Amino acid sequence: MEKRKANWRKEILRLQQADLAKINVNMLVVKSKEYCYFAEIAVLSLLAHNPHVRVKIFCDSQTYSEISKRLFREIYSSLVSINLLKDSSESWQRAKIKLILEEMGQNDLYLDADLIVNGKLDELFESMFFVKEFDMNDKFPFSKMIEELKCFRMCNRPYMLNSSLVYLNSKSRKKLEIGRAHV
Repeated sequence: MEKRKANWRKEILRLQQADLAKINVNMLVVKSKEYCYFAEIAVLSLLAHNPHVRVKIFCDSQTYSEISKRLFREIYSSLVSINLLKDSSESWQRAKIKLILEEMGQNDLYLDADLIVNGKLDELFESMFFVKEFDMNDKFPFSKMIEELKCFRMCNRPYMLNSSLVYLNSKSRKKLEIGRAHV
């Protein structure tokens, strides 16, 4: 993995000159120093394929120093910024929802910190919440479980969905703001 990380860093430097629109990618790294290792891999693999993005990592006091050490070069070169969350007592699930709904900018993207990015990000224009991972009928043990549930007469094909990527376009954000105003 160390060789892969070194190669990703070289590719990031090589491609940084690209004059592409900037996209902010937000990540949450809280509660466990172990996630700093995964976040380092996620950031380096993301930047190797998408040198035009800027990564904002939101962390707590438990992960701040570790993630800062692991991504020192990327922080120094302004590819990554670290933001310390004020309230570290809340659950990571609540922190993730608050980050998505309150901290992200107009054209920001949220990625989970335990991903490896294997290609370029497509152009962002539609809101995205769940990404289809696979058809559950195609993988064991899910196919067996689906077979046993046939008695419930499912009218659609079951898919495993992943919410590791979230993007809200301006239209969706406006609807959210209107909805909050009426609550």
